[in-house]
Amino acid sequence: MAYLFLHKFYTLFYGHYFDNTEHKHHAIQWCCGSYGELEFSLNGKKAEGRSFLIAPDCSHKIIRGHGELFLLFLDPDTAVGQNIINKYLKSEYSVQTDLSLMSENIFAPLTASEVMIIAKQLFKELDAIQKAPFDPRITKSLEFIDQNHDNHIKIPEIADEVCLSISRLQHLFKDNVGIPIQSYLVWKRVVKAVQLIKQSKDLTSIAYEAGFSDSAHFSRTFKKMFGVNLKELFKTAGRVEVIYVE
Repeated sequence: MAYLFLHKFYTLFYGHYFDNTEHKHHAIQWCCGSYGELEFSLNGKKAEGRSFLIAPDCSHKIIRGHGELFLLFLDPDTAVGQNIINKYLKSEYSVQTDLSLMSENIFAPLTASEVMIIAKQLFKELDAIQKAPFDPRITKSLEFIDQNHDNHIKIPEIADEVCLSISRLQHLFKDNVGIPIQSYLVWKRVVKAVQLIKQSKDLTSIAYEAGFSDSAHFSRTFKKMFGVNLKELFKTAGRVEVIYVE
């Protein structure tokens, strides 16, 4: 059994998934093995360690590993992402090995409830980096997005709702939430599409319903965000339970 946890700003996968093809993506990635050390190729150089924190757009692949993996993906444009980059990743291609972002008790076998506890604790720790409280207009914009996510709303509609110019909304949203509003809207569509997969609909119907032009557009967006082929993820990992964490 594998788990895919979806948060407003993070994605956490736990399960047996080893992509041995060289790839890169825009997300910051933290990878931790549940059974001993992993061997990675990072920008063409081999490295071994229990865990790896990989900078955005760094070419990488897993060469060797056993058991289940924790794979955490963070948007580098969020406040959390910027904080991690500034603290641990000093250049575009840098990698930090054996960095424990989670509890040290990540050893298999783990029950479903133990995986959930780890995921929630990790998200709580990451959320603590976010600034608070939000500007009331940004709080209202987030509520408006949540209430109308099925309608695939656009930024001008949100700006009208909260009585702000588009440019002012974009500035306030990035300053308060820590992520560009356009990235946030794309993220919401990805989350909805992944949740719809549980309903066993075909990928094309899911893509349309979530606001993508077609299944290829959805698949490209997912892979650009996380460097993971969506179909291969569900195929390789077997049964994947998708869980949305507020």
